[in-house]
Amino acid sequence: MRIIFGYENSRKRHNRYALMYKNWTPIWSDIVWSSLWDEEDAVMKVFLTMLALKDADDVYRGSAYQLGQQSRKGEGVVLEAWKVLSSPDSKRKEEQEHEGRRIQAHPEGWLILNAPKYRQKMREEAARARNRRAQAAWRARKKTPPGAVEQAVAKLEREGKEVEARRAEEIEERRLEIESARKLREREGRASELTEEAQGQVGGPAEVGRVTRPYGD
Repeated sequence: MRIIFGYENSRKRHNRYALMYKNWTPIWSDIVWSSLWDEEDAVMKVFLTMLALKDADDVYRGSAYQLGQQSRKGEGVVLEAWKVLSSPDSKRKEEQEHEGRRIQAHPEGWLILNAPKYRQKMREEAARARNRRAQAAWRARKKTPPGAVEQAVAKLEREGKEVEARRAEEIEERRLEIESARKLREREGRASELTEEAQGQVGGPAEVGRVTRPYGD
């Protein structure tokens, strides 16, 4: 006999697949106003443990001994809690679903009776949350003036072009400064050469034309 996740292969297909995923259970704040909250603490802890460990098909699969270990309450306390949870609710007079029973015996364990009801409430709440987000997004889009996005993009493009133009002007100004400095150095060098050449021309002929006379003449 082959075992899948600790259960016989002869289990129903949806049960086998349900065991492949971890389950979670929402706890609604209304629970503190229910008659269940008036039960003994041990009964509440056993029930909450069953909620936390039930499979996706809302069945808690385990023995009283196992649940006693999981809830830290012991096998005898679990058996007493099961009697309370599977019996009609005597604390309330008005009509209740399943006569106020919280659990029902199942071939593989215990079925949590109100789990589908609260799962549906969770779906409805999630749908309302999605609708609120969609409405908020729609209102935000509606507040945006027509063409505002295009105008913002055009403004950014203009600012980018202005920055590029200023940068090009700075580069051109720097180039002109360098060119001006280069020409100035060339002029200064040329002037220096002319000065030296002029001095050479003046001193040369004077030395050549001078007549050396003997001392005493």
